[in-house]
Amino acid sequence: MSSLQEGPLDEAGIALAPVSHGAYRLWDRERVLFVGMTSGTRTLRSELMRHWRGDFGHTQRASHFDWLAAATTGEAHEHYLSLYLSSGLRAEPGTGVARTRANGAGPSSGPAAAAGGSFAGRTGGTPGPGGGKPGTT
Repeated sequence: MSSLQEGPLDEAGIALAPVSHGAYRLWDRERVLFVGMTSGTRTLRSELMRHWRGDFGHTQRASHFDWLAAATTGEAHEHYLSLYLSSGLRAEPGTGVARTRANGAGPSSGPAAAAGGSFAGRTGGTPGPGGGKPGTT
């Protein structure tokens, strides 16, 4: 597994992200806003640039990101699941809206411990090969 890398969500930080497949998290200081992955011809750099430009709305306010590069989309999906499950976000069944665990507690330590309600994945909140895209599993 590749090591977790990070950078600020700005042009200089995004320029350091590889032009490869992978999975990533967007953070607003100590809170996870979004967990995503690449697919098709999209790369970590191109996806991060889309968030920075505001293509997805709320994720433009992210302060920084972290990522795991992958050689294949299958490996990107494995990384996505790892990042999603460690983020403290959990999808509420049938809503696509991710919240912290039912008791309100996220992971016991680290930056993800402060994760609050947020959307995860691209447009849904469930981890799937399509990065949470509706209609994919």
